[in-house]
Amino acid sequence: MVGERLRDIRDSKGLSLDDVHKSTGITNSRLSRIERGLNKHPSLDDISTLLRFYEIPLVSFLCQEGYCEKFDTNLKNLELLNNFEIEHIQAEIDFILKEKGLNNGV
Repeated sequence: MVGERLRDIRDSKGLSLDDVHKSTGITNSRLSRIERGLNKHPSLDDISTLLRFYEIPLVSFLCQEGYCEKFDTNLKNLELLNNFEIEHIQAEIDFILKEKGLNNGV
């Protein structure tokens, strides 16, 4: 469950609910509800905010939670990369698309 994993990550970093609140703006009560599974569908914004603070790539987390089956066949081991490495790869993809004239929205 997503909430349990987020709690395990927070605990492994020795952070309190208040520590997370001060750095992310996510209230103690909202985070507690997410971690205890009372909020069955936490927003992607909340998950992203927490993972950025915990320095865990979103793609890695989602793959470990079973949401990235399509990545398994195209981008092997993407979940092993950190945010800086993923951003570097994205910059390379953006450059290639721009060179090909396919930079819609890039």
